[in-house]
Amino acid sequence: MKQLVWLIAHYFKNAFANKRKLVTYLVFPLASILFVLVLNSISSGETVPAAYGVIYQEDTLAGKQVMEWMKDSGKKITVYQTKREAEQSIVENKNTALILFKKGFEASLAKGEINDLEISSIQGDVVNTVLKRELTTHLNHLIPLIAASQQGADFNSLLADYQKNAYPVTGKKLSTTKQTGQLLSTAMLGVLTFFLLSSAGNMSDFMAKEKEEKTFYRLLSTPIKSSTYSLSTIIANFLLIEGQIFLTLFVMKFLVQIDPGVSYFVLFLMLSLFGLVAVSLTLVIFSYSTSYRVMNSMKMFIFTGSSMLAGMFVPIELMPRFMQKVAHLFPQFWLIDGIKRIQSSGLLRDSLLNIAILVGFSSLFFCLTIYRQANSEQEKNFV
Repeated sequence: MKQLVWLIAHYFKNAFANKRKLVTYLVFPLASILFVLVLNSISSGETVPAAYGVIYQEDTLAGKQVMEWMKDSGKKITVYQTKREAEQSIVENKNTALILFKKGFEASLAKGEINDLEISSIQGDVVNTVLKRELTTHLNHLIPLIAASQQGADFNSLLADYQKNAYPVTGKKLSTTKQTGQLLSTAMLGVLTFFLLSSAGNMSDFMAKEKEEKTFYRLLSTPIKSSTYSLSTIIANFLLIEGQIFLTLFVMKFLVQIDPGVSYFVLFLMLSLFGLVAVSLTLVIFSYSTSYRVMNSMKMFIFTGSSMLAGMFVPIELMPRFMQKVAHLFPQFWLIDGIKRIQSSGLLRDSLLNIAILVGFSSLFFCLTIYRQANSEQEKNFV
């Protein structure tokens, strides 16, 4: 036990001996907060309602009703007589997208299908997908009414009954500040995961340096065992990461005063689990590296690549569908997804699967490290 404590103290002494590294340990976690706040200040401002241009190639009661519903929800709807005029409004940035109800649209609804509806935008597939989803939701409510009207019922009467009795909706004003706090907190924590991985990577630098300088072998010539040395490095690095997590959450709570929609204690636990994953992943990289150069290349590739693919730098909702599925392969995704689940329900049990997966990742990485070190002579040849 005394050997373990001495080795942990030895790690911290060497880690903080370099003042530049000391500053790095403090700046890294705070950089995630500053980075997100700067981006948010650039993108923030008065919200402009979405504006859509509409063309009716046939007289469609359903289409006009959907546009009325969208107006009621705060959208700006402008009806154009010609497609050229509508497309010009898109080019001039007067409208976000163009909605075209083609001939045969009403007939397709009577068959229970949504055809002959065209959406176009110069802002890309994201706008088209979001708008199509909103239109589909509204039209699915109208399809039964259209079908009934085809059998002789009056559409307007059915619509009036539907709006009066079916699916009553209670309006509730949501806190914009709370929603913004949740978005900012998840964005900050997403960037923080990259910095935590980088911080954990310093452990491999420390171990590599000690092997290059033969300090590692001199220590093993004493009663200190290799397993004790490795355990001390893991504990010391994990404690260092815990300190960075605590500092980040302290600044978020008391200085920036962000409401993440989750208990800060729960956030600390979730991030601590990811810290364990970061430490174990770093050990895997170190164990399977044959040189210091290879190790650094692997760290840069794995840390940066996994963070990008897991949606830490770009909201995963904006990524292509197949990329969203790829994100499930990385622990960063399960961390942020777990936090979002708790934000949504307020219950820790809703993220138990995410917690189990994070524990599984760390266990897998530790097992890979143990297997490699038990079946390799790499520690004698590291240069």
